[in-house]
Amino acid sequence: MNQRVKSHRYLNILLPVLIGLFSVLAVVVVAPKIKSGQAEAPEFSAQGEKNIFPRLASIFLEWELTDANAAALAKYDILVLDMETQKRSPDKIRKIRAGNPKIKIVAYITSEEIRDDVRSFSRETAPMRNLLADGIQDGWRLKKSTGEKASFWPGTYMLNVTDEVSGGKWNEYLPRFVDEQILSSGLWDGVFYDNTFPNITFFAGEDTDADNDGVKDDAGAANEAWRQGMIKIFEITRRLTGPDKLILGNGGTIYAPYFNGRLFENFPRGGWATELAGYKKIAASAQVPRVAIINSNTENTGKRDDYQKMRFGLGSALLFDGFYSFDDGDQRHNQTWWYDEYGVNLGAPISEAKNISAGDSEIRPGLWRRDFERGMALVNSADEPKTANLDGEYERLRGIQDADVNSGERNSSFTVPPKDAIILLRPISFLDNVSFINGSYVKIFGSDGSSLRRGFFNYKNSYRGGAYVGVFGKYKAVSAGGEIAVTKNDDELGRFWPYGREYRGRISFALEDLGNDGIPEIVALNQDSAPQKIQVFRLNGSLIKYYYPYGQKSRYRGGSVAAADFEGGGNAERPQSRARIILGSPAGVKPEVRIFDSGFNLIRAFRAYEGGFRGGVNVAVGDLNGDAKKEILTGAASAGGPHIRIFDFFGKPAGEGFFAFSPDSRAGVAVSAADIDGDGKDEIIAMSNSVFTIK
Repeated sequence: MNQRVKSHRYLNILLPVLIGLFSVLAVVVVAPKIKSGQAEAPEFSAQGEKNIFPRLASIFLEWELTDANAAALAKYDILVLDMETQKRSPDKIRKIRAGNPKIKIVAYITSEEIRDDVRSFSRETAPMRNLLADGIQDGWRLKKSTGEKASFWPGTYMLNVTDEVSGGKWNEYLPRFVDEQILSSGLWDGVFYDNTFPNITFFAGEDTDADNDGVKDDAGAANEAWRQGMIKIFEITRRLTGPDKLILGNGGTIYAPYFNGRLFENFPRGGWATELAGYKKIAASAQVPRVAIINSNTENTGKRDDYQKMRFGLGSALLFDGFYSFDDGDQRHNQTWWYDEYGVNLGAPISEAKNISAGDSEIRPGLWRRDFERGMALVNSADEPKTANLDGEYERLRGIQDADVNSGERNSSFTVPPKDAIILLRPISFLDNVSFINGSYVKIFGSDGSSLRRGFFNYKNSYRGGAYVGVFGKYKAVSAGGEIAVTKNDDELGRFWPYGREYRGRISFALEDLGNDGIPEIVALNQDSAPQKIQVFRLNGSLIKYYYPYGQKSRYRGGSVAAADFEGGGNAERPQSRARIILGSPAGVKPEVRIFDSGFNLIRAFRAYEGGFRGGVNVAVGDLNGDAKKEILTGAASAGGPHIRIFDFFGKPAGEGFFAFSPDSRAGVAVSAADIDGDGKDEIIAMSNSVFTIK
């Protein structure tokens, strides 16, 4: 993209001494009164729950968006986009929302400056900046006592935020512009004001002349007038936009009572302890919903693989209830970098952050820990390595980027290098509320075939080894020795023998609401006898219908069944159910998947594996990418390698698939799918066909 049309970033650099000073100033700022009848807005995250961590932010300041940008940016919880995208890419903003209805998108605009060259851009290239410039009065330009313009960022001139001007004022015009020209578009959840400085003399120099009298302002008075002008911008914005819009700033922890939060850019340039204290304050005391964002970056070096720096910032953000962003730096906020840690769902925090080196919560260097429902964050802000001896085993992530750190190692003691952090997961030792084979060896994969957790044997003493367990909401069925037992909320509803008491072989089955009444039916297939017969039962064991997929004289055995509603389903209040029965072929025939409607009318069939493989196909169904459209999983069955593939409803494959276990194995692989980590996307559950049992 032509550099001339990129947005300047204008993002401030705060030094440690100033941050410490501003923290002191915070105690003298008076909080505004809350209007009677105004309810506090709820906390939020893109996952739809307020306590899902990590929470992720992106500052993406291109003036125009692409489809690829929109797809990548939809992954975040909160997104800062340049205001120009309102005119140049409104369809892409809508596409982001379609991809993530829970995302919060705020419009970027500077609070105290405008480009010198704004008029050199056409109204097609920079429509919003030109529109903003239309209303700027010459008297609003901040000057020095010599009459020269005051400037902070190269190529810009500063605007006078104070009330020390005659006539109309910038601090009144800007909020009106935001309300009338930006937020009125309906595209935005709020506004992000850049450069919300808590003073002016550091950024513009000691020589400012806010009242244009040709005399240098007193520094203390100038800074106080500047702060009051900023507060006025926030107050007017809130009055005009109401309580539901987010008002964010870049800088100025002292403004916590007046906005929803701020960005901590270039973290931890101002000192880890000092900046984290400000982050904690915003996360706890800004207007709700509170948005404290830590932005770590490469310091404009482009080193996206500086994983240690990324982890240190992320771990620090996890210590308190804010958001995290990692990008190139304050000169080019336009990256959509994604990291192994971003895909983890730690769940809700279950403890406060604690400095386990010192045994307290005082913000100072040391080894910090915070526990979550599904794991923990360890952060070492000290200058030497620190070791955490934990109260049990935890598991490192299994990643594809920094494999030495995200190795999947399970241990009870972890050493964290200085200025680094690690995310640890609570080990999974048993999966219950998913469909599984009892006693099988289980591995969990992402849709890209990446191994997400260490493998384990999934066994429950109350089930027979080799029993197949199926789940549909509060309903569960267990098949063992030719019998199916059905429970609801763990209370037994009944037992029956789908293929007669003489049949003691394996039964593949699925629970699915074929009748569109909210109660599942059982779709069953005899795997160890011929001819194969698909039968549909009510939960009490009464037969509804049956079908011989290969004829009544066939001798094939094996295969499997699955069932799912590929349209989201429902009853009278919801769209018509489109429940489908999925059949994986038995051994001895070409390896295909057949899709039937609930009346056994064949909709389509497609080949799952190439070559001369005739070992049978195991099938399952899951929503692997969280788009409410289910995918079909296949696993090569007996005499086949543990090869898993993914197909859409029309039989289009998502790549060549992957091997869940050793490619040299010929034991095959059973498949299932469930949302193991609560991120709204199903993971792939690979299960060995051989099982163990405890007698």
